[in-house]
Amino acid sequence: MAQLFEQYLVLTDLDGTVVDEALNILPRDIEAISYFIANGGTFGVSTGRVMVSAMPLVRRLPTNAPCVFLNGGAIMDPHTAFFCTVPTWTKAAGKRCGRSPGTFRTCGPPC
Repeated sequence: MAQLFEQYLVLTDLDGTVVDEALNILPRDIEAISYFIANGGTFGVSTGRVMVSAMPLVRRLPTNAPCVFLNGGAIMDPHTAFFCTVPTWTKAAGKRCGRSPGTFRTCGPPC
C-alpha cells in the first residue's frame, strides 16, 4: 500500500522558515516533519548558509534527504557528511559508487 507522502520531496530554508531569529525550532515543526517522513515523505534543507553554520541546525531536524548549502553550491548527506556533486547524479557516477543515482546515496570525500 502506498504511503501518504511517498511521492513528495520537501526542502526547506532554515532562517525565518523553521528557525526563528533566536535559532529556535518549534517542537510542532519537528513533529510535523517527523509525521511527513514516517508517512513516506522525503525531507531536507536548502539554505544559503555554509555547512559550518547550518549543520548545528540541520542536526536538530529529522532529515532523510541530502541537504543543499551555499545556495546550491554544495549538496551533502547530513548523516554521512558525504558530498553529492553534479556528476554523482549521472548514471556513470552512480555506477562508480555502485549505487543507482536515484537512491540518494552519495559518493565523494567527507567534509
